[in-house]
Amino acid sequence: MQHTRSTSSAHSEPFAVRLSAAWVTIETDHRKRGAPMTIELLHIADCPNWENTFRKLVAAVAKSLSPGTSIDAILIDSTEKAEARPFAGSPTILIDGVDLFPTEERTNDLACRIYFTPTGMAGSPTQEQIEQALIAHG
Repeated sequence: MQHTRSTSSAHSEPFAVRLSAAWVTIETDHRKRGAPMTIELLHIADCPNWENTFRKLVAAVAKSLSPGTSIDAILIDSTEKAEARPFAGSPTILIDGVDLFPTEERTNDLACRIYFTPTGMAGSPTQEQIEQALIAHG
């Protein structure tokens, strides 16, 4: 079953959220800029942190980037899917196919990921860390 819901971002730009068992996409108005970067959040089904990370990512994109960016949440449900992507544990944020928080650790295991935050280790980067990484990525 697929659900669609329209709402507005922090910058009053309309976007639609489409939900299905395997993905979520946020689409903003593409008329205001050229070709947008591709943002993907790779996650496993049992990850307790992916939805919170996705919310932080949506907020960081709305605050840090111009409208026109698509964000796909992609379920990694097999070792084959993990091997086919630069997966470093759940959740992994990719910008144009590159890990936004690169490490030397790639995994084919369907496992959670640990991030180093200003307050210690956590299952998700802070929204501020995501914003800074997006800006640094350009």
